[in-house]
Amino acid sequence: LAVLLTDKKAEDLNQQSLWRSLMKMNFSELQYQSEIQSGDAEKGWYSLAAIAKNHQIDLETQRELLQEWTRDWRRHPARNNLPSELKLIQNLLLNQPKKIALLLPQ
Repeated sequence: LAVLLTDKKAEDLNQQSLWRSLMKMNFSELQYQSEIQSGDAEKGWYSLAAIAKNHQIDLETQRELLQEWTRDWRRHPARNNLPSELKLIQNLLLNQPKKIALLLPQ
């Protein structure tokens, strides 16, 4: 459907709907689909969703894999419009504290 849409808002809504559907799938199915799909767009979406599903706890690993995905999928429609959860992860890691202070009473 994405190739037929010309309105930016419709494209965004389509991507959001697609992402919600992908997030309902389990990791092993996403990984399998990312391997068997022949189309680049489909393969990229499944691969991106597998990254999001498999590394929900380890944010640093997820960030690294997301950077690799962005580098490998330069022409994918999600590259410049990542799903909001993945944008949030990037922002959290960029804005995480570098130093933590422990203040104790004398």
